[in-house]
Amino acid sequence: MSVACVTGASSGIGKAFARQLFSEGWSLVLVARSEKKLEALAEELTGGVSAAADGATAPTADVFPCDLSREDECLRLCKQLETIPDLRLLINNAGIGAVGRFDELDTDRQLQMIRLNVEAVEILCREIIPHMEKEGGGQVLNVASSAGLLKGGPYMATYYATKAYVVSLTSSIFTELKERRSTVAISALCPGPVDTNFNESAGVRSSLPGISPEYCARFALRKLNRKKLIIVPGPQRWGMPFYNILPRRLQLRITGAGQKSKMR
Repeated sequence: MSVACVTGASSGIGKAFARQLFSEGWSLVLVARSEKKLEALAEELTGGVSAAADGATAPTADVFPCDLSREDECLRLCKQLETIPDLRLLINNAGIGAVGRFDELDTDRQLQMIRLNVEAVEILCREIIPHMEKEGGGQVLNVASSAGLLKGGPYMATYYATKAYVVSLTSSIFTELKERRSTVAISALCPGPVDTNFNESAGVRSSLPGISPEYCARFALRKLNRKKLIIVPGPQRWGMPFYNILPRRLQLRITGAGQKSKMR
C-alpha cells in the first residue's frame, strides 16, 4: 500500500491533505510537534476501521511527533521515512509566518521561521528524493505560498523570502529531475489566503477572502497527479501573471500596504 508523509499535519492545510489522502486509500505518516493533536487526527481517520471492504489491508495513520525547525529532528524523520519502501508522496507543509516591521520582529522567531520554512524543506528533499528513486519513484509537494511568486513582501519580509526560496528550489529540482528522467516528480503549492489558523499564529488579520483548506488540498492533489510544477489554487491563479507585470517598486508598495493593513 502506498504511503504518504504529511508534515504540519495537525491543523490547516496539512490536516486537509491527511483527510483527503486517507479517504483515497493512502497510508499516512503524520508529522507535527503536537503528539496529542496527531493522535487525535489518527484516531479520527482510523477509528473503527479494521479492514477494507474487499478484504484488503486497510490504510493506516502513524504519528511521528517532531520539531522540524531542528536539524537533528529533520534527520530523525528522514531516517524513519527511509525505512518505508512504499513511501510514494512527501508533502512538505510545515511552516510559520510573522507580520511586522523587519527591524522590530523577534530575531529568534525569524530564524526559527527560516529553519522551518527553508532548511527543513531542503533537508527532506535532499534525503527523501534519492530514497524514492531507489524504491521505484514518488512525488514531493513543497507547500510554498503565492507570496513566493512575488518580488517581495514588506512587513512580512522574512516569510516572503522563505517562500521564494521554496519556489526557486522546487523549480530547479524539477528541471534536474526531468533532465535525468527521474522516477520522482516535484511540485510547489502556492496558495493565497486559506481559511486556517495560520493568520492567527502569524499575528495577522487577513484582508482578502480565503479558500478552504479542503478545497486547497483537493485542487493540489489533482494538479499533482498531472505533475504540474507550480500549483496555484483559488482566484490568485488568474491575477498573479498580471500582478507580476508591475514594476518591482510599485508591486512592493502595493504588497506592503496589504501586509501593513493586517498588523494588529
